[in-house]
Amino acid sequence: MRLQRNMALCGLVLTATFGCLSPTKQSERIDVVSNPELVKHCIPKGEGKYTAVGEKNAMTLAKNATAARDGNVLLTVSITKGDSLTTEVYGKIYACPQKP
Repeated sequence: MRLQRNMALCGLVLTATFGCLSPTKQSERIDVVSNPELVKHCIPKGEGKYTAVGEKNAMTLAKNATAARDGNVLLTVSITKGDSLTTEVYGKIYACPQKP
């Protein structure tokens, strides 16, 4: 619990110092879905929890991680607002066939 609090505090300090997080060029093309049926024919690439100040920044972290793991779809399992103005996005990363 203490580690999570310290990580959240570091995220708050970094965001306050450097402003909003920037999406990578690849992460701008990530599809975000919440329906598990949409990824049932996709290849799992991993999962993770991404915490930052504000939902937009946490989602940017999650989308950046999805792109870094060669995924193109992020299935959001939960989005939780924490203390210290932080938001945690828990998501699963998938590589899905591209639509024509």
